[in-house]
Amino acid sequence: LFAMFAGVRNYFGLVPISVPKGLPDDVSEEILDVSDEWSGDGHSYSWLTLRELQEYDLSRTVSEEVVKIFDEIIAKLSELGGPDDVRLVFWFDN
Repeated sequence: LFAMFAGVRNYFGLVPISVPKGLPDDVSEEILDVSDEWSGDGHSYSWLTLRELQEYDLSRTVSEEVVKIFDEIIAKLSELGGPDDVRLVFWFDN
């Protein structure tokens, strides 16, 4: 998933959904506070819309387990709203 989402730890040569974009300009105070707690331990901060996730070509993945987890993430996010209204904000641990 790291490689799929942002090209992080991409030992498989996958084309990522996006390069890391940083935190969104309108990120919530709650997420900003949590990201600040990670300080030097977090990296590759980014976000993806539900649409970006839905449009990713899963044939690029390396395992059925990753496809299953990816599908579960999309299903949960779909419950929250439309493809352009929902985003996943994330970063990675050193």
